[in-house]
Amino acid sequence: MAHFVSNGDGLVVTVDSESGDVQWVQNYNSPVVAIYIWQREGLRKVPHTNVAVETLRYLTFMSGEVGRITQWKYPFPREKKTKDKL
Repeated sequence: MAHFVSNGDGLVVTVDSESGDVQWVQNYNSPVVAIYIWQREGLRKVPHTNVAVETLRYLTFMSGEVGRITQWKYPFPREKKTKDKL
């Protein structure tokens, strides 16, 4: 998964890294500066990419089929498994 944020207006888009399918879209109408998920150990910061408002809206809603980002050729980074060593 890859997360893109237009931190000016609060639009957050989650994209499947393999297919380019839009998995989730949410507009918070407020600046987004970080994304966190809750896990047993507490909050964990999720990596995301800041994109200009117009760019994110165009790529999400105007390119290719609706709900699919087909024009992106960005090499999404692979998720690494964390090694818990205490």
